[in-house]
Amino acid sequence: MDVEVWLDDLALGQYADTFRENDIDGETLCDLTAEDLKELGVSSLGHRKKLLAAIAELSPPQPETTDGEAAVTPQPGERRQVTVLFADLTGFTKLSNELGAEETHGLLNRYFEAVDGIVEGYGGNVDKHIGDNVMAVFGAPVAHGNDPERAVRAADDIHQAMQTVGRDVGRELQAHIGIASGQVVASGTGSAAHREYTVTGETVNLASRLQDKAKAGETLISDTVCRAVSGLADCADLGEIEVKGFAAPVRVWRTDGLRRGASSEHMSLFVGRRPELRQFTAITEECLETGAGQSMLVRGEAGIGKTRLLEEFAAAAVDRGFAIHKGLFLDFGVGKGQDAIRTIVRSLLSVPRDSGKATRQGAAEAALAERRLATDQRVFLNDLLDLPQPIEDRAMYDAMDNATRNTGKRDVVAGLIRAVSVRAPILIIAEDAHWADPLMLTHLASMTATVADCPAVLVMTSRIEGDPLDQAWRSSTHGSPLMTIDLGPLREADAIV
Repeated sequence: MDVEVWLDDLALGQYADTFRENDIDGETLCDLTAEDLKELGVSSLGHRKKLLAAIAELSPPQPETTDGEAAVTPQPGERRQVTVLFADLTGFTKLSNELGAEETHGLLNRYFEAVDGIVEGYGGNVDKHIGDNVMAVFGAPVAHGNDPERAVRAADDIHQAMQTVGRDVGRELQAHIGIASGQVVASGTGSAAHREYTVTGETVNLASRLQDKAKAGETLISDTVCRAVSGLADCADLGEIEVKGFAAPVRVWRTDGLRRGASSEHMSLFVGRRPELRQFTAITEECLETGAGQSMLVRGEAGIGKTRLLEEFAAAAVDRGFAIHKGLFLDFGVGKGQDAIRTIVRSLLSVPRDSGKATRQGAAEAALAERRLATDQRVFLNDLLDLPQPIEDRAMYDAMDNATRNTGKRDVVAGLIRAVSVRAPILIIAEDAHWADPLMLTHLASMTATVADCPAVLVMTSRIEGDPLDQAWRSSTHGSPLMTIDLGPLREADAIV
């Protein structure tokens, strides 16, 4: 199909150049999501909704049976290794008795919107809602290499989100969550009238029972999940407990938060890698002496110790007075405002995770008032903070082409790095750059050039195979210094410590 003609028919021909520049053809068009449209520069909510509705009409119709019912293709059961998460609102029965039916309905909608968005943002699948209970599956129908990690990250975000949801509805809300990993039977179940993809088995039952036992604000996890996330979360051993439906006691753990810049007592023993640590230390000392920073790329295969080395880098930087700002690229979609660059921007502005609109708006106004950014950069900062554009700026921003918007956002990130590093030196960590898309890579190139002339150090990590920070990317940094360290296996003497 001719996408330009299609856009003209929708009276949205102003986006034709952007779609063409990004190679959006008829086939790609059908896969576009709301986030994709926003990335393409469709900032108007009305335009996005209009485009999504028109895209939905392009999807092929479902086959029909002779009586008009949608045809159902039986799905045989298959065994899958998955991680199951159950999340429930604490004290919902009492709360619903205090609220009217309309308020209860509004609360549930807001709760489901938050939890479902977090689950889907981490690549999970919302299996079902049961009352105020959400059942989510990580690993079916799509499996990833780190499904337990995704589930635990999602649980942590759900607890954080309850504060925001509670403020929105004027109630103090908490969730209690259970997570278990193991084999299940995944299949399409139901009847000809209603059929859905779901998972069944002991793992599902265990996750549900763990949720029942979790207290307000707690996440309880199975022993299998704990082993899978030992480097990510601090876990408290609750010992073996009796779980209804299980013949033998089950060992249960409670997550006590993700490790973000954790102190050394929470880290695994650091062995080897002394030359790499000395190289990093030299960069920070040079930065402190000259006021000019540098970028470092740490490359290595999965599991070789990149994250652990970065923890040591961060600890060494903090000892020298550096403030830490961190973003993580993921191999799956993330929730609104949670991509690596937006996370770094929020950190630079001291905006807490899952902050509401008012907090983000206040941070934006403070940045402009303190002249950390120019007034004409407000529209780009609003975009990075997922804030609506003021009426007086909306038309101007809608009229910009995608390239202009992206350049403006890169300049905002660069301006914030310069402004924040003047107060105290900063270390910016961008993990797993091999998952970064082309737009995010342009941000990394701009940041590499920026830290070269201010008291800031940028450390990126990537896998060696498929490393996108190639020669073409490096040329876009305008010759800015970049030290590359390729990690090999630990020496035998270090590995046995």
